[in-house]
Amino acid sequence: ALTVAILEYGLEAVVCPTLKTWRYLRWLGVMGVVAGQFIRSWAMVTAGDAFSHVIREVKKPGSRLITDSGPFKWIRHPSYAGFFLWALSLQLVLGNPLMLAINCWLLLHFFRDRIGYEERLLLQFFGDRYGEYRRGTWSGIPTIK
Repeated sequence: ALTVAILEYGLEAVVCPTLKTWRYLRWLGVMGVVAGQFIRSWAMVTAGDAFSHVIREVKKPGSRLITDSGPFKWIRHPSYAGFFLWALSLQLVLGNPLMLAINCWLLLHFFRDRIGYEERLLLQFFGDRYGEYRRGTWSGIPTIK
């Protein structure tokens, strides 16, 4: 995706350079990149050793459900939400409308599958506690309940 984004940037800079001069969209993108990185990092720090890039399929002894601290108070999957915001905002910084649309579509599908799988496991691990948290807290990704 990064290679295609760089290629799109270069091609559009030559063919349609005005796309690369939309200052306000670029600043919006910079703010989104910073906010997305902040949310993702805050989630990782809050989760501590409960955070992993790999979905755990077996509950570790002493595992805890984080629902009432850091960004987890408002967003069920703040690390994913932060990455989603960061990735789309980067395309605004680059002025890449094609990759913005493609990344949005790809990430929505990726996170829909990943969150669905992860949440089935969390329901097994934590039962009704996770179910209640899930019902009352936004996933952090548009279109994913």
